[in-house]
Amino acid sequence: MPRKDTFGSQAPIELIRQWIDYGSWYNREKLTLNLINDLQFTCAMGKPGGGRAEISQRLMSKFHVINYTIPDNSQMRRIYGSIAAYKLQGFEEEVKNLVEPMATATINLFSTISEKFLPTPAKSHYVFNMRDISKVFQGLYRADKGFHDMKEQIVQLWAHEVLRVFQDRLVCREDIDELRGYLDEQLETHFQMSFKEYCLKDGEDAIYVDFLNENKRVYEEVQDLSKLTRHLIDQLQKFNDDPKLPKMDLVLFKDAIYHIARVYRVITLKRGHAFLVGVGGSGRHSVTHLASYLNNMTVFQVQVTKGYGVRDFRDFLKTMYEHAGFRGKRKKESVFIFSENDIVLEQFLEDVNNMLSSGIVPNLFANDELSKIREDIRGEYKKEGNTLETNDSINEFFYSRVRDNLHVALCMSPLGRAFKDYCRMYPALINNTTIDWFMKWPEDALKEVAYKYLKSMDIDSALKPPLAELCCYVHVTVGDNADYMLSELKRTYHVTPTHYIDLLTSYDRILRSKRREIGDQIDKLRSGLDKLDDARKQVEEMTVQSEVKRAEVSKEQKACEELMVEMSKEQSNADEQMKIIMSERIKIGKEKVETEKMALDAEKELKKAEPALIAAEESLEKLDKKYIAEIKSFPSPPAEVEMVMYAVMVILQKDATWTTVKKELADPQFVKKIKEYDKDKISQPILKKIEKYTKKEEFDPVYIQKKSEAAGAL
Repeated sequence: MPRKDTFGSQAPIELIRQWIDYGSWYNREKLTLNLINDLQFTCAMGKPGGGRAEISQRLMSKFHVINYTIPDNSQMRRIYGSIAAYKLQGFEEEVKNLVEPMATATINLFSTISEKFLPTPAKSHYVFNMRDISKVFQGLYRADKGFHDMKEQIVQLWAHEVLRVFQDRLVCREDIDELRGYLDEQLETHFQMSFKEYCLKDGEDAIYVDFLNENKRVYEEVQDLSKLTRHLIDQLQKFNDDPKLPKMDLVLFKDAIYHIARVYRVITLKRGHAFLVGVGGSGRHSVTHLASYLNNMTVFQVQVTKGYGVRDFRDFLKTMYEHAGFRGKRKKESVFIFSENDIVLEQFLEDVNNMLSSGIVPNLFANDELSKIREDIRGEYKKEGNTLETNDSINEFFYSRVRDNLHVALCMSPLGRAFKDYCRMYPALINNTTIDWFMKWPEDALKEVAYKYLKSMDIDSALKPPLAELCCYVHVTVGDNADYMLSELKRTYHVTPTHYIDLLTSYDRILRSKRREIGDQIDKLRSGLDKLDDARKQVEEMTVQSEVKRAEVSKEQKACEELMVEMSKEQSNADEQMKIIMSERIKIGKEKVETEKMALDAEKELKKAEPALIAAEESLEKLDKKYIAEIKSFPSPPAEVEMVMYAVMVILQKDATWTTVKKELADPQFVKKIKEYDKDKISQPILKKIEKYTKKEEFDPVYIQKKSEAAGAL
């Protein structure tokens, strides 16, 4: 049923009451009145209290109320005696005679527990009902006549099942000791056996599992705890090696092994559901994963994401139901792990409550989805020998398969109000589950966990055991002080296994960090020392070299001094030379002035000579073979012509004879030579030679031209 609203009403109940009063409902979409005839209501509910809400008196007044009282002890003895007798009918006569004592002892123990262990705000889950008695006998049904053929063995199994059903939900050692006292009384009274002598092994509870016997899968007591530990370690290694499964860093200390066996026992029972209550880090999820793996079960777990809502959760439930009903092939059996962190909306918990109580989540599947499921499962339905093929019968077969194959493992923390509120509002969480209360880790467990973490750290082996004891001491001391603070200041501080794991991982992280930091400092120091050592060696080498250099410098200094004396003498000579140079410089300066003056005069003369040069070039251009022939025609040339031709021969660096002249004139290239002659590069010796011709008064172009035009041009 949904929660009551602000005014204390619940919509389904008000709808029922409305029809009983008026025989009709309104259709809110069409706004019409729907009359419903020939309808009767048969309703059932648990007795109010223990988490069950009271039903409105306005509705109760419309019914004939029939109260089913709890059967008295004689009736319950008959019921459970018959159940036990049916199981033990094939056993030895000594075992058969235990039927009535076991039924009586169980019922007496149940009555005592119900009276002594009452629910309180701190123990809100101390609610017991006849389902708990049924769970004891359900566990007893796992006995095998080939292995449990003696009175002691059956009684030990019965005591073990009693402890698993009633003791595992108790929250403190005082309650556990009290319960064991009541159990010891029943053992003494009905079986003449002592609890400590027959039901404890080395002062600890016995462990029953069905996977250690290699020949037959039988539910029997573990005689060798080390063998069980080795088997669980091997299975854990296989679990971690499977790439499809999540990796678990689980330490298998003694308490963890006990919890694995308890969870395994619950999920291997038909329609068994576990309620694991413990603080964060106590290993609830890891224990359930490994227990499921031991029985080859598929594990389902909600992956809450942003915006995860009711539709997403319902789709997840559909997938899980279909797997448990018919899609799972060889692995139909599965475990649904549901923790308080998965309760995004409280409606999730309502659906889980319905799964636990009836196995059916209302309106989970639409009609077309149920129709498809019926078609998929019809073949298996017929294989089971069912002949009635109605929709309801096939639906019931599907949901029955789901109830048989799907086991719920609830994981919640007892801290805060949420756990108490959930237990009060959703009774199936307690009534339809077997509770396993995770207590504080004992000191042995703390040391084992610490040693496991320290084992992977780079620490001296001799230091690891005392470090593990120190970590354990720190955790226990903090827990004791938290209890003292609660008693003195009424302030709660929870010390959980998560804090202990954080202590170990923080120690590892800080140790690595400090080692890295100190290592860096050591490297820097070593590097500095190496550099200092290198510097020392270099200084020694440089000292030796400096001694050699000092001798060389002394030698060079002496040579330098001698050189200085020599340079002093040279300086005196240089000074004398400088005086000579200065006098020469003055002289050269004067000559420079005169040269510049002469250059100016030469420039003036050049300008005066330029018209004559231009005229000479023009005359030279007019020179051709006709003029040359004219000169050649002279048998005895005039003196002026002869003078010009000899000057030309000097220019051409030929002999100044008339024979040479005539020979040159006969050369066809003579005119070309004259025209292309580089007048600007006439050497000084040639100029000297031709001066004896050019300085003559008669060496004038105009005058010569009168004697011969060709000679004048040349």
